[in-house]
Amino acid sequence: VHLTLAEFQLVDAQGRPLSMSADGTITSHEWPWGRVHEDGTVTSSDGALHGKLLKTGSVVDGQGKEIATIADDGSAKVGTTELHFDADGKVVGGDSGQAMQLHATDPKVRRTAMLVLIMTEAGPLAK
Repeated sequence: VHLTLAEFQLVDAQGRPLSMSADGTITSHEWPWGRVHEDGTVTSSDGALHGKLLKTGSVVDGQGKEIATIADDGSAKVGTTELHFDADGKVVGGDSGQAMQLHATDPKVRRTAMLVLIMTEAGPLAK
């Protein structure tokens, strides 16, 4: 897996951003959350493994259990819930109370953004 690392923000319905910098560092609106690595690995701010996007498109948690799949275009499936970004960057599918919008200049970052969204919001998205 080779993920595009570029700056983006995922903004929730309350306007709170979850941001990624060009080096893969993820920061919530309150504190540093973790990091995405080009090989698909996602770690916490202390370096602990959160999960990984595998070559097959499967997303596994830190224990290796599959929690989702993500296609090259950034569309995903979490349990029976299908998610994708619409033309405006809004997340379609999942819990409507979890409204999120992607703000990015590079369209290739959609797969990375979906991975971040799933790693940070997997529980609410699968409802």
